[in-house]
Parts: sequence; structure tokens; C-alpha cells
Amino acid sequence: MAGAKLLIAAFEQQEGRCPCTGRKLTYGMAEIDHVHPRSKGGREALAVDNVEWVHPDVNRAKSGMSREEFIELCHDIAAWLGPRT
Repeated sequence: MAGAKLLIAAFEQQEGRCPCTGRKLTYGMAEIDHVHPRSKGGREALAVDNVEWVHPDVNRAKSGMSREEFIELCHDIAAWLGPRT
């Protein structure tokens, strides 16, 4: 599948929502993320099973982490800050 078609298909499959936050996305307010980061052996080329659209805040926060590492970090933050707010 060509790059642009793959990205459009991924956006439509996600129903225009960030898979990490559920936030509604637009093409102008979304970024492509590698599910398996290239820095950790993920494929460099766009592959349907390794790309997803995410909210820009998520992409910056996740950086080179795997989804599992990112979720664990989010849980740690929420657990630490939850009682304090």
C-alpha cells in the first residue's frame, strides 16, 4: 500500500481518534507514531501494523518509548500525582 493511502486508511480505521487518549484528531492536529519505535528495532518504512495517528502531545511525551513503556509511565504519574491534586 502506498504511503499516503496507508496513512489515510490508518486514520479512517482509527475513526479519527487518538488510540492513547481518545481525543478527536484532524489531519492538521495529528502526528504519525511508530507503534514499535524505530529506535527499538521497529521498521523504518511505513507499515500498516507499525504506524498510527496520535495527538501531538502524546507523540512528544511518548518519544522513543514503546506503547507499554508509555502507559506504564502514565500510570506512575497518575498514581503519584493523584493523591496530591
